[in-house]
Amino acid sequence: MLDQASALQVVVPFQESDAAAIAPGQRVDVTVDAIPDATLSGNVTAVAPAGAAISNVVNYYVSVALAAPDPRLREGQTARASVVTGQVDGSLTVPNTAVRRQGDMTSVTVVEPDGHQQRTRFAPGLVGADRTQVLGGLQGDEQVLVNGGR
Repeated sequence: MLDQASALQVVVPFQESDAAAIAPGQRVDVTVDAIPDATLSGNVTAVAPAGAAISNVVNYYVSVALAAPDPRLREGQTARASVVTGQVDGSLTVPNTAVRRQGDMTSVTVVEPDGHQQRTRFAPGLVGADRTQVLGGLQGDEQVLVNGGR
């Protein structure tokens, strides 16, 4: 008998601006509303060649093969997928909640040793779900204020 959970794929729509950076083989983290205690890993197997309009926005469906499907998965469950399109290990990052963008300026509020708060510009790199890479302008020993200056 075929194990139905191993036969399931996750198919999720991505807006065209995000889909342009997605390619087969990229790592994916999947969460399912019905299984809140699990984050499932997988890989992109295909990106649809044609888009589909969803609420007047062009989306491309991405198929994901799960590395180890959870037996609690059922066909038709709501899933969210985060595709890793770029990764840099060992670099300085700051929490996205600390970052302020205004025009072409990106900054954080740095808390000085005396408690004084100073807005400091920095050069951002890759932006992830919860952290932003720092390419320049900040040192690793500075304390930044989360939600600062908002």
